[in-house]
Amino acid sequence: MVGSSVSAAESGLRINEIAWMGTKESYADEWIELYNPTEEEINLEKWSLVTEDEDLNINLKGTIEPQSFFILERTDDETLPEIKADQTYTGGLNDNGQYLKLKKNEEIIQEINDKAGWRAGGTEKHKTMERGEEWHTSRKTGGTPGKVNSEPEPEEEQMPAKPLTASLPRTSDFWFTLLVASGMSLFSAAVIYFLKWELSEASNN
Repeated sequence: MVGSSVSAAESGLRINEIAWMGTKESYADEWIELYNPTEEEINLEKWSLVTEDEDLNINLKGTIEPQSFFILERTDDETLPEIKADQTYTGGLNDNGQYLKLKKNEEIIQEINDKAGWRAGGTEKHKTMERGEEWHTSRKTGGTPGKVNSEPEPEEEQMPAKPLTASLPRTSDFWFTLLVASGMSLFSAAVIYFLKWELSEASNN
């Protein structure tokens, strides 16, 4: 990009996981994970993570090592007791959805437009919204903070449609029965007609 202040490595920095629903302990225990997939360390000076409505406005600080995660915990470092936060922040994410932007200076590096509703994750089992080929709901309750994201749940296998021939015997039986019944009716009518003709001939003689 002409005039861009972002290096090739910095352009790869991404939002990797979002616990917009909080944790089992508290809906307020939100956290966000960034990931640096490159071979270079990234300095977060002049970087920010903001929502369009500015309910969340985090000025990032520190560095992210190559191929490493960066955990942002809301309010304090007790959101994920088993993981040390790389940074804490104030503000929160709306459970109904939000427009989230990762920026360096004013240049948008990544944006997630989920104002109409989060596309993944859920409050019922506190599963997070994870990034893969597409955003998906974590397979594990609580997600995978500081670890490689889970694979999406496989789609439910659909029952194969019954082959068309499965219905043919029933249809064939119907037409066969109808044909036999019609034949018998015609035969009976012919016999009756023949008997009447025989009686008529006998009476004329």
